[in-house]
Amino acid sequence: MGTPIAGGGTPIIGTPAAGGGGTPSGPAGGDLAGTYPNPTVAGIAGATAPIKSSAAGGLSTGTGPVMTLTGALATGGTGTTTVPFIFINQAVTQPTNWNTSGTILGFNAPSGFTAGAFIDCRVNGQASSFFSVNAQGTISGTGSITMVGTGAYSFTTSTVATTCLTVKNSAASPTGLLQIWVSTSTNVATLDPKGTFAIRQIIGLSGAPAIAGGTGAGTTPTVGVTGNNTAGQITVTPGTSPTASAAVVTVTFANAFAYTSAPFPTLTPANAAAAALTGNAQVYVTATTTTLVLNAGSTALTQGTAYAWNYAVQG
Repeated sequence: MGTPIAGGGTPIIGTPAAGGGGTPSGPAGGDLAGTYPNPTVAGIAGATAPIKSSAAGGLSTGTGPVMTLTGALATGGTGTTTVPFIFINQAVTQPTNWNTSGTILGFNAPSGFTAGAFIDCRVNGQASSFFSVNAQGTISGTGSITMVGTGAYSFTTSTVATTCLTVKNSAASPTGLLQIWVSTSTNVATLDPKGTFAIRQIIGLSGAPAIAGGTGAGTTPTVGVTGNNTAGQITVTPGTSPTASAAVVTVTFANAFAYTSAPFPTLTPANAAAAALTGNAQVYVTATTTTLVLNAGSTALTQGTAYAWNYAVQG
């Protein structure tokens, strides 16, 4: 029988618990499943639990992963509401531009987090990280990085003014720095530690240069250029009264391109008339950072004769 509450209140009727309590038994309810004394977590606040766990070493024993996260990925909202599936949030201010197609893993570091690391991977207490991503977005690794896929890989920078990609081999006697392969058996380019760059062929990608006749090509000459800034062909048919020791044509590099210093062009005859020029009649080439100039010798070119030269430019 319960004890009446002072002041005339309604008495509480109850059965005192046995001293020391007992082991609970029976089915579990609410956010728990199974039976006592060992129920499992079935939900959180009524929702199906997204976390499932098993004993350590589950992967090696075949019983499944140690922890599995399940649930629907947030998609289709705004940049503010479409938060990552796993969100490690240490900041007061929340991002407003999450990918609305969904994000698996997201980090939001606090203000002033500039010298730490988002990811730091080590093995068995080793002193230094073998893979890390720091607060500036720099990826560092001590091993090899292999990227395999059907897509393209690109490196873009908007703040580094001098170097976009650095390749460094710190071995005592490295034999190579860079190799580019098309397949497992076709090596198309290599770069060795001495700076020797070997490539199967070089094709310039600039547009066609501009060309203008000079007094060395006479009045109303016919001039033309095909190719690009790297290589091409120049044709000249002198007009009336070509001038000796004067510019025959000036070729201006395309795309507002300019070498940092004057390049070293090579000029070779491309037809019989050009090849027949000897001695003082030979044409020679000079260059500036933006142009190539073909110059006549002390003997002028012949009016109405079609000449052709191939050029190649190295900076």
